[in-house]
Amino acid sequence: MSFGKIADALGALIAVVGYLGILAFVIWNQIIVQGNTGQSIGKKQIGIKLISEQTGQPLGPLMNFVRQIAHVLDSICMIGYLWPLWDPKKQTFADKIMTSIVIKL
Repeated sequence: MSFGKIADALGALIAVVGYLGILAFVIWNQIIVQGNTGQSIGKKQIGIKLISEQTGQPLGPLMNFVRQIAHVLDSICMIGYLWPLWDPKKQTFADKIMTSIVIKL
């Protein structure tokens, strides 16, 4: 096996491990931490929190995961991400579906 092939294989391995690490971090931060506390690292830094409109509590990891999937609707023509600009509750389509709201602390 030549050095070039070994280097290519090592580079591919490092890339796969890196992508898996990023995926694990996103799942931990966006699903687990935000689901349990209502705040991802970013939300905590800017002083906002995601809660259920009905209970006033964080959504929980499973419902937060469903909310992340519902963000696919927001990406259709980007209208869902722009919706909070004129919505009285500042909700995206995903927030409306999940009856969640982001509040300032």
